[in-house]
Amino acid sequence: MSAIVHHLSDAMLSSYAAGSLGEGLSLIVAGHVSMCAKCADRLGGFEAVGGALLEDIAPSDLADTALEQAMARIGKVVPLPAQTARPGDPVLPFPVLDYTRAGSSALKWAGAAPGLKQVRLFEDRQGFTARLLRISAGKPMPRHGHSGMEMTLVLDGGYWDEAGSYQRGDIAEHDDGIEHRPVADSDKDCICLVVANAPVRLRGLIGRLFQPWVGM
Repeated sequence: MSAIVHHLSDAMLSSYAAGSLGEGLSLIVAGHVSMCAKCADRLGGFEAVGGALLEDIAPSDLADTALEQAMARIGKVVPLPAQTARPGDPVLPFPVLDYTRAGSSALKWAGAAPGLKQVRLFEDRQGFTARLLRISAGKPMPRHGHSGMEMTLVLDGGYWDEAGSYQRGDIAEHDDGIEHRPVADSDKDCICLVVANAPVRLRGLIGRLFQPWVGM
């Protein structure tokens, strides 16, 4: 496997360490960190800083509902998987595999556009939708912009766009200021985990025709 080139931002890692991300963003961060030793080490640094800061905070009385609030918050965070002997998957890292209830070979792909299939996983309370996308080998996606935030983690194969080449383990963070046209590598289908909080804005006549069916 080629080395991971595209990593998580400090802002995203520190937010994950602080437990301030919703379920969708937590899932994609956990997925990348489980595949990337460099970001796992960086996350450990942020967690150590957070622990040191907590030690300096003076204790205070807790509200009667503190336990319930803490448990509800924990339920929104996707933890990194424990190192166990359970079998893995050649495509899906453990955090993602736990959401599919099936291995990568048993996923039920639904057509979204020519050369593009998807599996919807969930929509969280912050409005982020998590889904798996499968782009056929060598096929381009329509040129599009973004109406909000989108993060993409490559799980198998690869793609390229104006920002560079992305292979297994690479992650891309996009906001509404980017417009691009991803193209899957020609040797195999590209499978990605995508988490976004707004639909993409498809460009061109073909893109506008398919916008109602893409559902992204």
